[in-house]
Amino acid sequence: MNKIGLHVGYWMGSVGDSDIFRMLDLTHQAGVDVFEVLPGLVLNLSKQERQHLRQKIAEYGMELSINGGLNETNDISADDAAIRNIGIDYSKRVLAAAAEAGSDRWSGVNFSAWRRRPCCICDVAEKERIRDLSIDSLKQILPTAEDLGVTYCFEVVNRYEQFLFNTVSEGIEFCELLDSEHAKLLIDVYHMNIEEDHMMDAIRLAAKSGRFGHFHVGETNRRIPGNGRGQMPWGDIFATLQEVNYQEYITMESFVRMGCQTALNVSVWRDLSNGANLEQMVEDARNGAQFIRRSLEPKGK
Repeated sequence: MNKIGLHVGYWMGSVGDSDIFRMLDLTHQAGVDVFEVLPGLVLNLSKQERQHLRQKIAEYGMELSINGGLNETNDISADDAAIRNIGIDYSKRVLAAAAEAGSDRWSGVNFSAWRRRPCCICDVAEKERIRDLSIDSLKQILPTAEDLGVTYCFEVVNRYEQFLFNTVSEGIEFCELLDSEHAKLLIDVYHMNIEEDHMMDAIRLAAKSGRFGHFHVGETNRRIPGNGRGQMPWGDIFATLQEVNYQEYITMESFVRMGCQTALNVSVWRDLSNGANLEQMVEDARNGAQFIRRSLEPKGK
């Protein structure tokens, strides 16, 4: 059965977000299998601390996943070659830190700047021009990923967070331009619900392409799934994952607390935790993981 993860963004804005090891402990208490963290949290650790993180995760019987992207200072698709070079170096350092800490993947908007918008009218030619700058940079980065055994998962996000690709079909085309088995996709039900004509067909297409490397789940308002009412067609989603024999991680990427930088970044303008204290947040995450596991059980159990 798939390993179930929890993104560290869930703890941001709570009293449990003091440091990466505290958030690891909380994630372990929630009974999930994968601790998914932002690249900066791992990069900011010393080599000794990264080794300690790897050891602690192993002691918990968990896995580490890196998720997070680039910004305007290190955009590998920027017109400015100096910024692209900064981004290429940054990306190689993230990959090295991921491998050192024990993660086999880096997912996110790691192909351009997250929340970037075109600076002029964007037609097909302009979009392809910027895409080609990203492709050129990634061809310099991917050999490092291949040498380290780290999969590069490009996140297919909605139109308000990026413009180079917004659907699984576009993401596959992007991957194919790179000609690397380490170039794969992260697809996310939150973004698919906005952009895809049919989410189940998008999942099938990702699987058929061989580029389906990572999966994010959350309710339409980004709460943890399985806690009360929600509008996502979970039965169809999990049945389709089983149909295509998806074996990789399923990470809950939920943002529920306001009043922190993460909330500002992802536009959380109200308390989506319903006033939960830390103990209740742990319980909600545990419920979400159990909901996913039950949903993946063979029918008739």
